[in-house]
Amino acid sequence: MEEFYKQKGIIHETSAPYTPEANGKVQRDNRSLKKCARTMLIASKLPNNLWGEAISTAAYLLNRTLNSTTGSKTAFEQVFNKVPYLGHVGVFGSN
Repeated sequence: MEEFYKQKGIIHETSAPYTPEANGKVQRDNRSLKKCARTMLIASKLPNNLWGEAISTAAYLLNRTLNSTTGSKTAFEQVFNKVPYLGHVGVFGSN
């Protein structure tokens, strides 16, 4: 597996088992995604079986909005070096 990582340019970092405090940012990001998805489903009065679509939409939107971690650029801007276009975004569940 290590050879595969080297070929693909992946840095393999391990963490100590049973130390959830080491995953602080990931847990915060997951909590933000779940809150956003839950809010969209409740506001749109759509059934919970659309949870996957709500999570995908939440991730899409959160990657295109500013937060304290990314500073003055969105995550999308940092990866693609261009401002994201959001003219196509509408109310969740309205189309």
